[in-house]
Amino acid sequence: MHELSIAMSLIDVITETLIRENADKALSVTVEVGALSGVVPEALQTAFVKAASNTPLQDCRLSIFYVPVSVHCSVCERICQVPPDGLLCPNCGSSNIDIVRGRELDVIRIETS
Repeated sequence: MHELSIAMSLIDVITETLIRENADKALSVTVEVGALSGVVPEALQTAFVKAASNTPLQDCRLSIFYVPVSVHCSVCERICQVPPDGLLCPNCGSSNIDIVRGRELDVIRIETS
């Protein structure tokens, strides 16, 4: 389960933020997880709880925002959402597309006190 290593990396990022901001506590962290990132949001949530257990971050809340796949079609010049397993333009059916969203695994916000 690579989500555990990602959760441990999140713990490191949060801890560095606490030190940099001279904060006592992390209340919450918000991340974006793209449909093509290879991360299962539920598994990340579980792994984060385990990784933060018995640490100063055990009460930190993890909020995960799922980012669907969006593509830009070079044929019809549209940006459309597509299912992760159907990388064709839903407008014209072209496979001449560039993925513009959906690969994210980004920390968006860390709320400290």
